[in-house]
Amino acid sequence: MAVHRGLGLAALTCIAAAVLTAGSAVCAQQEQSPSEAGGAIDRMVTSFEAAIERLLQEAVSGHDDGLILEKQLASRLPARHRRVYNLVRDARTRQDRGALLLRLALGHARLGDVSMVQAITRMMERAHPEEAARLGVWVQGSHTIVRSIGANPVYAHAAMGLVEGLRTAAASSLGIGIVERLEGLRMRVVLTVDPELERPRIWFDDSERWHSIIRCDVPDEAFLMKHEDLSVVYGFAHAFADAVASWQDDEGAVSDYLAGVLTDRVVLVMRNQRWPHPADDLATGMRRVKAETAGVKPGLNDRVSRLALMLALEDAVGRQELGRALDELRRRGTEDQPPGHLPVHRFDLLRKVLREHAASDVVEHLDALFKARG
Repeated sequence: MAVHRGLGLAALTCIAAAVLTAGSAVCAQQEQSPSEAGGAIDRMVTSFEAAIERLLQEAVSGHDDGLILEKQLASRLPARHRRVYNLVRDARTRQDRGALLLRLALGHARLGDVSMVQAITRMMERAHPEEAARLGVWVQGSHTIVRSIGANPVYAHAAMGLVEGLRTAAASSLGIGIVERLEGLRMRVVLTVDPELERPRIWFDDSERWHSIIRCDVPDEAFLMKHEDLSVVYGFAHAFADAVASWQDDEGAVSDYLAGVLTDRVVLVMRNQRWPHPADDLATGMRRVKAETAGVKPGLNDRVSRLALMLALEDAVGRQELGRALDELRRRGTEDQPPGHLPVHRFDLLRKVLREHAASDVVEHLDALFKARG
């Protein structure tokens, strides 16, 4: 019996050793090298970015059922993707940690989650100041999100107030309600001060798939003050007008007209609150438009005659009715375009919309204006 017990103990010893060996193997499989762990985080960040795009696509696919509620998008991001920030935050030994945090911040910005962007920015300012500077300062309003890079933060707040003011002016002066690429996604403004830029420019960036973006690029902050080479209010107004719709045959005349109307309205209503410095006056509004078209016959010959045509149409039907026609044209055009694509307008379509709501004598006048040749 003693021999049998000895054999039993030996067998148990062998079994225990086998179990320990197997357990060690499992642990070895579960442990990751630093490079493997780093690769996993990279894949998680990439997956996070893909999830952002899918979320926007899903929101857009249901756009016909109502407005996209941007404030709800962040809450719809799956929890596993929201936790990626914690993993990157805790990966303090990674040399590219700042770059990864920058990607995460920009991803949350696409959903309009400015609070999360600001939280990431505060952390980056302490640990990764270079990437934090590239991310910039972010502020938000009811209809606008502003990112300011390299400029005094006061200009971020000023740009937000200006674009919000332009939106109000478009609604009150022209009856234009839709200004974003997708209704419900706030307009983006990117203000950049970069000494390597050759010239100042304020423009509408049509490259983003879902969001309308106005960019203000200047080589020096001095351009944001009163500067003869840059009319800030008029520049933002013109970019805002370009964001409303694209035109096939206006040669920029419609945006010139709208920018003049909006500049006057913003300057009169907001006065010196419109910008930290009095960068514009009424000379850049409708006074400029009327001076340029003085003595020019309305028609479709060139940009100036088209600009004169816009003034003639305003005289014929009234500014509100002309704006309402432009808004209706945008709404109709959006129905014929894939989600996220700006409609492309033509003057014959504008004529058609105006005729639908005009009295018979006004219709004859409209026809004469559109047929006029200089």
